[in-house]
Amino acid sequence: MWNAEVVSMSLDCSESSCVLSEEILAMELISTPTGQMQLGPLCSLPKGAEIEVCGAGFNDRTTKIRSHGQFFFVFLQDLENQSPRAECAWA
Repeated sequence: MWNAEVVSMSLDCSESSCVLSEEILAMELISTPTGQMQLGPLCSLPKGAEIEVCGAGFNDRTTKIRSHGQFFFVFLQDLENQSPRAECAWA
């Protein structure tokens, strides 16, 4: 069962932002015709992608982000592994 807060489409993504220094894997969140959210395909976010952290993930190892208007879940470890040259401002 999904936690509604975790999969909400909140526009408040002001927790932190980053320009990725390396490609990372992401799990896309897709809106269904009924307005509910479901996990979409696994994809990668490219080096140089701008992301915003939007809140909690589905477990303690993930977080929800937004990139180019689309929501994703990513692993916190992947964000922490960005090189020091990445333009990150984690809250």
